[in-house]
Amino acid sequence: ALKDDLVSLLAHDLRNPLATVSLTAESMKLTAADGGTQGDAEAIVYACQRMARLVDEMLVVRQLEDGALVPRRHRWRIESLTRPVLETQRHVASTVGVALTSRVPPGAEAEVDGDLVQRAIENLVGNAIRYAPRGTTVEVEAERDGESVDFLVSDRGPGIPPELSGHLFEKYASAGARTSSARRGFGLGLYLVRLVASAHGGEVSVSGRPGGGTRFRMRFPAR
Repeated sequence: ALKDDLVSLLAHDLRNPLATVSLTAESMKLTAADGGTQGDAEAIVYACQRMARLVDEMLVVRQLEDGALVPRRHRWRIESLTRPVLETQRHVASTVGVALTSRVPPGAEAEVDGDLVQRAIENLVGNAIRYAPRGTTVEVEAERDGESVDFLVSDRGPGIPPELSGHLFEKYASAGARTSSARRGFGLGLYLVRLVASAHGGEVSVSGRPGGGTRFRMRFPAR
């Protein structure tokens, strides 16, 4: 059962970089005649490397125990955790007419498992892009407050009914599966976000936004 869970989580995570490969390859077909392929090629290379790292994690993350992944903590600049995710997801966002913005405190650091935290952020950003209406912006932010660091991903999508917000991070939970909301999915991505937060002694939460939309927050001890 643990092996099945791990395979399911990895398969879900591979969707985002694989989508980048596919969409960027299509873009290269259209722009090759103009010679504007350098940036697209770099996006393909990064996405493929990301997929390879996710598969390698099967050897590193050997087991799920009591709903927790064991983190390998190192000191990271917060900006270096969010930047690769934005670079990968920006092309996907542009194809559906969604903008990405970021706000990260310069020079701020945290002692976390960088691979796991990036996976969690990537899941949140991919989820936000999926449900963000065309012409809106997905905002990725980080805040360092005393002994904790918060990662926030916000969108202007359909939002989460308050009565479901407490169940959203359960395995296979989905607001779309429980209601007529446009938000749908198997829930593995948000379940993984919860596992990563818990493994670091942190927590994850979701709330509505004034004017509509959803904000996800991951909070970790900074050390």
